[in-house]
Amino acid sequence: MRDEQRKPTLSKVINAIKATLITERGMPNEINLFDLPRNQVRVKIRKEFREEIFSKLLAKYGSFSGVAKATGLSRGEAARRYFIERSGMPLSFLERICLLTNISRKDAQHNVVELKTIKSKESIKNPKLPFRITPKFALAVGGVLGDGGIEKKKCRVWYFNQEKEQIESFTGAVKDSFGEVNFARHRSISGTPCVIFPKIIGVILKIIGLQDGNKNYQHKVGVPEMLLNSRDKKVKIALLQRLFDDDGTVVNHHNNRCVSFIAPKITPKEEIVEQPKILLDIRKILLEFGIESAICTHGKNIKSTEITTNWEIRIRGKENLQKFYEKVGFGLERKQKTLKAVLDRYVDGLEFYPRHKAREHYLNAIKELKQKNIRATAKSIAAACKRNQRRIREILAKLTKEGLLYRTLEQKEFVYEVVE
Repeated sequence: MRDEQRKPTLSKVINAIKATLITERGMPNEINLFDLPRNQVRVKIRKEFREEIFSKLLAKYGSFSGVAKATGLSRGEAARRYFIERSGMPLSFLERICLLTNISRKDAQHNVVELKTIKSKESIKNPKLPFRITPKFALAVGGVLGDGGIEKKKCRVWYFNQEKEQIESFTGAVKDSFGEVNFARHRSISGTPCVIFPKIIGVILKIIGLQDGNKNYQHKVGVPEMLLNSRDKKVKIALLQRLFDDDGTVVNHHNNRCVSFIAPKITPKEEIVEQPKILLDIRKILLEFGIESAICTHGKNIKSTEITTNWEIRIRGKENLQKFYEKVGFGLERKQKTLKAVLDRYVDGLEFYPRHKAREHYLNAIKELKQKNIRATAKSIAAACKRNQRRIREILAKLTKEGLLYRTLEQKEFVYEVVE
């Protein structure tokens, strides 16, 4: 085609489409055929429909040469080739003939039977157009953001995971979302199972905001807006479940009980390290379910030219953990059972309060004991706060070291008082 002699790069085309996809249709809940890069995608259409549109073109322009001239092709043989459809036709050509024959884009989309990128052998057969933003679609996106990725050059989608259940649910979600698609199974050098999907899947996912490359370098990439602003709670639950299944963990320790999501980020030494957008987006979604969380770091690995910062989002406190367990939860049964074990360790009737107000809570409890003429020992404070004595002794030692408490030895045990 004449206007295809200077094809823009795939990344530039995708960025242009991504920039207009939301602004033109508000917040869409689907991806249509003509949202895809016109000059990078090739389609095959149903035989009866193909014959119908070419009969209209030939009736209007007289010959394949006339059709070629009207549609911007270099010669009539090209138009004839698309009529025979040995390898499909560019999406841009289908768009032109829709305009020339007054055939609706919706009808054209409905008659597509195969979808692939230019020069690619692998395709989506019987594509489920339009591609809808469903829980299965969200699961697939979560997998790519989690233990998956998109190749930089070939744009293929890959997903690694040691657990067979995760591999199978990811492949099933991709097929349910896009259609009949072949994929390859491999193993990494360390033996981790991997599945690789063709380029057309990567192209579609990049349109909604995903980027190629290793996730550790994508600290400015978050949840795609189509999912982040979706009104479907099931979509957001599916996304969170896959993210926490892949990169989340349950900490079950007497001094640290939480659900965390880890996002290590590799940045050049001179670059200012900011909170990863993926964590900011996760925190925003969690708040929609009434779950409070905090973003923090737990160490850095500094090399000659780059820094790996271990970012983490943590969900703490029984109330927040209970909400996560009931409203979101893990897709992996073993992690969900571990979270249940954490919840079962909490004392019935235990009072909960924000972690940043813990100091104030303990100091007030000691003051109240003094007002009631009760000696503020580790035993009485533990009973008042409904905590075990081991935990209370750790807290009292810390508050004493900070100068907020002083203690005196009475009858072979320490009695605590608040420093006014």
